[in-house]
Amino acid sequence: MFLPIVTIVGRPNVGKSSLLNCLAKKRISIVDPTSGVTRDRVSIEIEHEDTLFELIDTGGIGITDIEEIAQEVDVQIEIAIQKANLILFVVDVRDGITPLDVKVAERLRKIKKTTPPRC
Repeated sequence: MFLPIVTIVGRPNVGKSSLLNCLAKKRISIVDPTSGVTRDRVSIEIEHEDTLFELIDTGGIGITDIEEIAQEVDVQIEIAIQKANLILFVVDVRDGITPLDVKVAERLRKIKKTTPPRC
């Protein structure tokens, strides 16, 4: 059975983990105002309107090097992006579009997918 994968991406502290928790209707990801709390991919299977899919939360793109983990966080983000059938790009409307948001958007525009999403 095909299970669509939806990956949540964005810069640090824009609400990616909060979005996952909201859609999951329970606390799965840690939510904290400290940047870099989500370091690895966090995923859960969710059913929405009779459609089952895997939702993946990622660390923030462009985190500063906390304990020299920035490169590993980026590797995990890239894996989640490549697995995705659909990518949710989250920004914080309170901050407006930041230069880092623009860099994230540029990175996402370069993605070449061979199959269209079937969500």
